[in-house]
Amino acid sequence: MARARRARAGAAPGFDPGKLAFLDETRAKAAMTRARGRAPRGGRLVRPVPYGRWRTTTFLRGLRTDGPVAPLVLDGATNGPAFLAWVGRMLAPALRPGGTVVADNLGSHKVAGVREAIEARGASLLRPPPHSPDLNPIEPAFSKLERLLRAAAARTAGALEAAIGAALRHFTPAECANHLRHCGYAQSGR
Repeated sequence: MARARRARAGAAPGFDPGKLAFLDETRAKAAMTRARGRAPRGGRLVRPVPYGRWRTTTFLRGLRTDGPVAPLVLDGATNGPAFLAWVGRMLAPALRPGGTVVADNLGSHKVAGVREAIEARGASLLRPPPHSPDLNPIEPAFSKLERLLRAAAARTAGALEAAIGAALRHFTPAECANHLRHCGYAQSGR
């Protein structure tokens, strides 16, 4: 595994970042609260926190140097058929011929038909080495998304979906390109 990580990290500068699309999913819940806050000196921060079993919402998206691509909010967890449908209906039409899609090693990302849908658009599919979030620029983007969702404090499924949509406007092309650069995918021609 260490050898595969070193090989990928060494190959990262050879990829044209403008042709890469990273995909992943993250979860969101209506019970998300801020991790930090302010209170008067010596005092406690008191803020209501929702209690109960909250349904998980899954957010799928791709990330390119020019911004997020094919965002989708699902009710519940991602499974193979849902991922395949997202790739076929939303991601594949947004792919560029000659591009490379980087999908992690999650079981739902490996279902039959995913590679075929990507390759039918003239793109190729690449898998990162296991346990390599530092090589995936979508991870810091999801970290920012989670902070924005915690600050939004959406308490219903509809409000959470709206908060995700509003949060997407905070991801500029320059920032997305910086996420790729941070992970070792240097910009060509800049």
